[in-house]
Amino acid sequence: MKGENFIMVVIKRDGSIEEFQRQKICIAIYKAMKYSLGEIDIDCVTTISKKIEELFDLGEISTVREIEDKVFYMLIEYGHENVAKEYEGYRVIQAFKKQCNTTDDSI
Repeated sequence: MKGENFIMVVIKRDGSIEEFQRQKICIAIYKAMKYSLGEIDIDCVTTISKKIEELFDLGEISTVREIEDKVFYMLIEYGHENVAKEYEGYRVIQAFKKQCNTTDDSI
Protein backbone atom coordinates (compact mmCIF):
# COMPACT_ATOMS: atom_id res chain seq x y z
CA MET A 1 0.00 0.00 0.00
CA LYS A 2 1.32 3.41 -0.92
CA GLY A 3 1.55 6.31 1.49
CA GLU A 4 -0.93 9.13 1.83
CA ASN A 5 1.34 11.53 -0.06
CA PHE A 6 0.84 9.71 -3.36
CA ILE A 7 -1.85 10.99 -5.65
CA MET A 8 -3.24 9.47 -8.79
CA VAL A 9 -2.47 11.61 -11.78
CA VAL A 10 -3.88 11.63 -15.29
CA ILE A 11 -2.08 12.47 -18.51
CA LYS A 12 -4.34 14.78 -20.47
CA ARG A 13 -4.59 14.85 -24.26
CA ASP A 14 -2.14 17.75 -24.49
CA GLY A 15 0.43 15.80 -22.44
CA SER A 16 -0.03 17.80 -19.26
CA ILE A 17 -0.54 16.02 -15.96
CA GLU A 18 -3.23 16.76 -13.42
CA GLU A 19 -4.64 15.13 -10.35
CA PHE A 20 -7.37 12.54 -10.95
CA GLN A 21 -10.79 13.99 -10.13
CA ARG A 22 -13.61 11.45 -9.85
CA GLN A 23 -16.24 14.18 -10.06
CA LYS A 24 -15.25 14.83 -13.69
CA ILE A 25 -16.24 11.25 -14.52
CA CYS A 26 -19.51 11.68 -12.63
CA ILE A 27 -20.32 14.86 -14.56
CA ALA A 28 -19.61 13.25 -17.94
CA ILE A 29 -21.74 10.18 -17.18
CA TYR A 30 -24.48 12.39 -15.72
CA LYS A 31 -24.62 14.50 -18.91
CA ALA A 32 -24.67 11.41 -21.13
CA MET A 33 -27.56 9.95 -19.12
CA LYS A 34 -29.45 13.23 -19.13
CA TYR A 35 -29.26 13.52 -22.91
CA SER A 36 -29.88 9.87 -23.76
CA LEU A 37 -32.38 8.79 -21.10
CA GLY A 38 -33.76 12.04 -19.79
CA GLU A 39 -33.19 10.70 -16.30
CA ILE A 40 -30.19 9.94 -14.13
CA ASP A 41 -29.31 6.58 -12.58
CA ILE A 42 -27.29 8.07 -9.72
CA ASP A 43 -26.39 4.62 -8.38
CA CYS A 44 -24.83 3.71 -11.72
CA VAL A 45 -22.98 7.05 -11.93
CA THR A 46 -21.57 6.54 -8.44
CA THR A 47 -20.70 2.88 -8.96
CA ILE A 48 -18.87 3.43 -12.24
CA SER A 49 -16.94 6.45 -10.99
CA LYS A 50 -15.87 4.55 -7.87
CA LYS A 51 -14.81 1.52 -9.92
CA ILE A 52 -12.75 3.71 -12.22
CA GLU A 53 -11.05 5.22 -9.20
CA GLU A 54 -10.39 1.76 -7.77
CA LEU A 55 -8.80 0.56 -11.03
CA PHE A 56 -5.87 2.86 -10.52
CA ASP A 57 -3.56 2.63 -7.56
CA LEU A 58 -2.65 5.94 -6.00
CA GLY A 59 0.32 7.38 -7.83
CA GLU A 60 -0.29 5.46 -11.06
CA ILE A 61 -0.36 7.53 -14.24
CA SER A 62 -3.14 6.90 -16.75
CA THR A 63 -4.38 8.75 -19.78
CA VAL A 64 -7.70 10.49 -20.22
CA ARG A 65 -8.38 8.16 -23.17
CA GLU A 66 -7.87 5.04 -21.02
CA ILE A 67 -10.27 6.36 -18.41
CA GLU A 68 -12.86 7.25 -21.05
CA ASP A 69 -12.59 3.79 -22.63
CA LYS A 70 -13.15 2.12 -19.27
CA VAL A 71 -16.20 4.29 -18.56
CA PHE A 72 -17.62 3.51 -22.01
CA TYR A 73 -17.31 -0.26 -21.52
CA MET A 74 -18.66 -0.12 -17.97
CA LEU A 75 -21.76 1.73 -19.19
CA ILE A 76 -22.35 -1.11 -21.65
CA GLU A 77 -21.65 -3.69 -18.94
CA TYR A 78 -24.34 -2.08 -16.74
CA GLY A 79 -26.88 -2.22 -19.57
CA HIS A 80 -26.69 1.42 -20.62
CA GLU A 81 -25.75 1.02 -24.30
CA ASN A 82 -27.57 4.22 -25.32
CA VAL A 83 -25.80 6.15 -22.58
CA ALA A 84 -22.47 4.71 -23.77
CA LYS A 85 -23.19 6.02 -27.27
CA GLU A 86 -24.08 9.45 -25.90
CA TYR A 87 -20.96 9.38 -23.69
CA GLU A 88 -18.84 8.58 -26.75
CA GLY A 89 -20.37 11.53 -28.57
CA TYR A 90 -19.80 13.78 -25.58
CA ARG A 91 -16.14 12.86 -25.30
CA VAL A 92 -15.57 13.38 -29.03
CA ILE A 93 -17.06 16.87 -28.75
CA GLN A 94 -14.93 17.65 -25.69
CA ALA A 95 -11.80 16.48 -27.51
CA PHE A 96 -12.72 18.62 -30.52
CA LYS A 97 -13.29 21.68 -28.33
CA LYS A 98 -9.91 21.19 -26.69
CA GLN A 99 -8.20 20.65 -30.03
CA CYS A 100 -9.73 23.88 -31.31
CA ASN A 101 -8.89 25.53 -27.99
CA THR A 102 -12.43 26.78 -27.50
CA THR A 103 -14.90 26.93 -24.66
CA ASP A 104 -17.82 27.50 -27.02
CA ASP A 105 -20.64 25.50 -25.42
CA SER A 106 -22.71 25.69 -28.61
CA ILE A 107 -20.44 23.09 -30.25
